[in-house]
Amino acid sequence: MAPRTDSHTLQMKNLHQRYGLSKNIIQLFTALDEHRRGVSDPDALGRRLRMSRQMRKSCTDTISSLADQMQKNPTPACVAECTMLISGCTDMLKLANEPRQETFFPFLRLPPEIRRRVYQFYFCTLFTSDEPGSVVIIANAKARCQCPPHESRRTMAAPRIKMPLCYAARLIKDEVLAAWFESQLFHFACCCELNDRLKMNANLRNNLKSLRVHWTGNMSAEAFKLLKQVSTLKELTILISKSTTNASSSVPCVSDREASFRVHFSSRAPPRLCDALGYDELVALRGLDNVYVEHVQGRQAIRRTYEERHSLELALQANIIG
Repeated sequence: MAPRTDSHTLQMKNLHQRYGLSKNIIQLFTALDEHRRGVSDPDALGRRLRMSRQMRKSCTDTISSLADQMQKNPTPACVAECTMLISGCTDMLKLANEPRQETFFPFLRLPPEIRRRVYQFYFCTLFTSDEPGSVVIIANAKARCQCPPHESRRTMAAPRIKMPLCYAARLIKDEVLAAWFESQLFHFACCCELNDRLKMNANLRNNLKSLRVHWTGNMSAEAFKLLKQVSTLKELTILISKSTTNASSSVPCVSDREASFRVHFSSRAPPRLCDALGYDELVALRGLDNVYVEHVQGRQAIRRTYEERHSLELALQANIIG
């Protein structure tokens, strides 16, 4: 282990007075001691000497002065002390002459729990106009369907989010996107949009945890079939409206069984929620922690009755949760 060369040790041994050490060299010896103990930046001492001619000159002058002291007083104690100080000066000059090595923080060596915590802090900086932690709307082109879109005010408040961190490395990109899809609640305007996103985005399909979707559209059955393959899904909120069973005013959006009945029984009552397209696929989901049913905003579609909402929520909770 290298001997201590901090200012306190030099003053305790009275080396600064006996050998006439300047203030600059005492500061450098203190920095050298911190460098050896790993307290300071590894490149700080070398950078300090490279940027200051006076500091470098203090090292060379001290070496010459200590060599003269050993010639004048060649005692074992004097030679040992001067050799220690000269060795420290030469070490500092070596640090100054070494080419600077670009070092990077070994981020990927951190435990996964710490990396995920860092990602959560990073996500908080992605929001500018909207509050963090609110519902996320994927601000891409909407699916090509006739379903009612998101409210315009919400679409305007959902700008395209840029994540420069995803361009750092492929492994970091996969971890960031996985943490992003796991930590956010995603809202889809219809099942057609949900179906398209699950097909196109593998990260969403493999990491989606919380979902909010308006149950409407001709792709409801296909969307819920894909949703069954999302093993990470834990929370689901279904929004219902009159458009859940009526894709348009004239064409009912119902299951194949109900559609076959209506061919021969034209006087049947308006379709129920249990006859809606995708109901069988929806109740086939398993392993969720929370399931909710809510009414859609009145500005988007006509609402259903509160009894229907409550009955559907009980049916889904009985089949899906657990």
